[in-house]
Amino acid sequence: TLSDVIKMFRDAKISIDMRSGAWMYNRILETLSHSGPLKVVHGGVHPENILLHPESHRIVLTGWSSSVAIGDKVPYACSSYMFMYPEEVVGDKMKRQANLSTDLYLAACTIWYALGGDVVKKTLPSNIPGEVRAFLDARLTPDIRLRDSVAIQQRDRFSGVLKGLYGPAKFHPFVLPISRR
Repeated sequence: TLSDVIKMFRDAKISIDMRSGAWMYNRILETLSHSGPLKVVHGGVHPENILLHPESHRIVLTGWSSSVAIGDKVPYACSSYMFMYPEEVVGDKMKRQANLSTDLYLAACTIWYALGGDVVKKTLPSNIPGEVRAFLDARLTPDIRLRDSVAIQQRDRFSGVLKGLYGPAKFHPFVLPISRR
């Protein structure tokens, strides 16, 4: 799981490279681009529900059994990642209504966290480019009306940010830290 990967990096006291975080985020957004047209909200896009393959850069989003239709309440939130959920999932019980931007909010929180950031304090390590920070931060607005709701458009905009920083897209190997146990 991405949760296991994050733990490996933190145990080794190193950060996941921004370029690795970028492919993870892009793959998560691509996965969500398939549920959006079906009007299905996953509701639990967090590190425990993301399986990744380091060599092939494949991502699988698990936990679909708790997905809901747009406008419904997400049935539960993972206690380990409660700090990532937006108000429409964990706020006032009478106002809970998930929509497609709920998953995109969670995806941005997940990558923020994977890159070594603190989602609650809105801090990121200094090696994360300001353009990436600004992009992710804009996705974390509490106002649901101001958030993106189309995953593939968000991925395309993020790809534009990356192209401006790193040039044309190219494969970046992802190497897990070696365990010292």
